[in-house]
Amino acid sequence: MTVKAEKKEFLSVSTPDGQYRYVFLYNADSVGNHGLPRSLEHKLIGTKTGGTVVPGGFEVFAPNATREDIIREMLSAMRNVSAKMFFKQVARKPHLIDAWKEFDLEALREEASRYVSIEECINAFFSEVMQTERLIRRPSEVEQFYRKVSSTENLRANFNDIELRVTRRMSLLFTDKDAMRIMLSYSLTPPAGLPRNDDFDVRGLSFTNNYSLENWPSLNRFFNDPAIKPVIEAWIEHTWNPEMKEAKK
Repeated sequence: MTVKAEKKEFLSVSTPDGQYRYVFLYNADSVGNHGLPRSLEHKLIGTKTGGTVVPGGFEVFAPNATREDIIREMLSAMRNVSAKMFFKQVARKPHLIDAWKEFDLEALREEASRYVSIEECINAFFSEVMQTERLIRRPSEVEQFYRKVSSTENLRANFNDIELRVTRRMSLLFTDKDAMRIMLSYSLTPPAGLPRNDDFDVRGLSFTNNYSLENWPSLNRFFNDPAIKPVIEAWIEHTWNPEMKEAKK
């Protein structure tokens, strides 16, 4: 019988109203050279229930990582989650973009509540953990507006009853002073555990394209695109070995 190691809280920050907390958890039996966590699980939770509101991810650190190294990676991880919420809750609603540019969280709260909660936790991370001011660029304050937004997600997907591993990468592009687009990349690989042939290496399949903010395709919509679906089918048909094709059924 395997007993899971108890997870302890390494650090957390809360939204101003106290309803949500962004928590970083670690296994007490897995620490590095400085007594710091070797890895951290992170997510947004409800303060009262402790239930997950927004899944975060899992970060792994070098054995000799310092506290400063870990803090830097924690901030990067929170920004990645914020970016995912931006693409899902804000980008597809053009009427919210001006408020997003001005970082008007109150104007975004009703229609993009999860994004707002993550951003409020990032604000708290700057002030409470890093003990510094967070600098926000707003169009009303700068001559040329730019804000870096990019995210990476590892997904499991079903394509024609076949399980695939998918990495989705998204970046916000500023095409001119007023227009923005999304660069979206889907990278597909066979699932782990399929029988392999040492003489035949199946490479992944990647697609990258630019889309308007409100029209970037979800994974299911992407799979069903008539220009994309035949390519994926041909990749499986002509590059997977017979053992892999049999195992996928």
